[in-house]
Amino acid sequence: MKRTNPNNATARVPKFDLEIDAGTLNELRGLLDQRKKLDDAVNSAPSEIAAGEAELADLRHRLAVLEADVVLVDDAALPEMQKQIEDLSEVIDAKDLAFRRLKGRLKALEDRAPELDNKIEIAIGYLR
Repeated sequence: MKRTNPNNATARVPKFDLEIDAGTLNELRGLLDQRKKLDDAVNSAPSEIAAGEAELADLRHRLAVLEADVVLVDDAALPEMQKQIEDLSEVIDAKDLAFRRLKGRLKALEDRAPELDNKIEIAIGYLR
């Protein structure tokens, strides 16, 4: 009986629909780009949060000093100091709001990661 050489055997190469595969590849590239942007944003957030915390702590300290100085100031300088306190309080409120929004944005980005990873896995599975 004649043996066939496995190296000479013809293997069928599956035909791919190149249009679908190109579209899927483009979609996968888009998803990977989104994931990179998400990672970059999440990775930069801790330094932004630390800077925000330090800035808020400094502003709150300055406010406490001004409020303590109210006791020691002359009556003539009191309105100006109260205006400074009011202005600084508004700055602190605005910075605090921005800081809370930054933390919320970080949480939202972290929550999107699993969904995006799932889409990437599906696209990779489709290409296989």
